[in-house]
Amino acid sequence: MKSKTEGILYKIKKPKVLLFSILWLVIIVGGVGTVGFGITGGEGFLVTWGSIILGVALILYFGYGLIRNVKNVISSNAGLLLDSNGIHDQTRLFRIETILWKDIDLVRTSPKLKMMVVELIDPIKYLNKKNYVTRWMGNMNYSTYGSPIYISLMYLDFNATKLFQDIDCKIREFRETASFNSKE
Repeated sequence: MKSKTEGILYKIKKPKVLLFSILWLVIIVGGVGTVGFGITGGEGFLVTWGSIILGVALILYFGYGLIRNVKNVISSNAGLLLDSNGIHDQTRLFRIETILWKDIDLVRTSPKLKMMVVELIDPIKYLNKKNYVTRWMGNMNYSTYGSPIYISLMYLDFNATKLFQDIDCKIREFRETASFNSKE
């Protein structure tokens, strides 16, 4: 069994991230074209401003995603880290802080193993500590998945059985330590 202070890092699949980066770059170019169409060729107010707003939204969203992907490819510690504190998701477009073991009730997966849902003991308390945008996204996730937190496994190089065994082991280690410390 691994020591509690030792972390387990599931790294990203860099070729897959690069492939998505190329796709996102194509979408960004499309966004630039959409803005250009809105400025030069749009007929009418809605077409012109709709094209500009859509183009800018595509550029901003996928541009930020492209920057995150490039950072993940360059970084040596990009991935999913399990340590004595909790789960650190270092793959997301919008990063969340460490999900502490003490806050986790259950970790489950989607049928196709493309995402992991982290069910919290008190999701409302978790959401109330967040800013408006994170709270809004968390509420959407909560109504869809039953938890405000899900972690995409799409970019990770992992064995599902080993990943969930490692998570289960870390949760048990934490609960045994917490139980032991509460008896003292």
